[in-house]
Amino acid sequence: MDILIFPDLENSKRTKKAMAEFGVDVSNLEDEYFARSGNFYQIGVAPVMIHIINSLEGVSLSEVFKNKVKSRYGRTNTYYIGLDELIKNKKVAGRPQDKLDLEVLKKAKVKNRFMKIKTEIIKL
Repeated sequence: MDILIFPDLENSKRTKKAMAEFGVDVSNLEDEYFARSGNFYQIGVAPVMIHIINSLEGVSLSEVFKNKVKSRYGRTNTYYIGLDELIKNKKVAGRPQDKLDLEVLKKAKVKNRFMKIKTEIIKL
């Protein structure tokens, strides 16, 4: 799971506090760590890992936050990266899994467009 945070000092401090509450030893992590773009932190071991990131390849954070999608994770309200922004990111990342993900995401985008058109027709 990737958790994207905006790289500023306040978010960095809040992230560090949340990590400590989660049980992560953050004693060597300075308050400003996540305020510097490109820094990340990994919790866990594959395949069960959490990545705390503050930048993405191929898409700006302002674009990601502008087009975020509100949803739920279990019973918790949360936001997810938009489909278009995720596709841009996967194209640039280019790892084998990203290439596989990209094919699935492109199909989802086509299906999503079809469902929107179908919904508009039903409303008429």
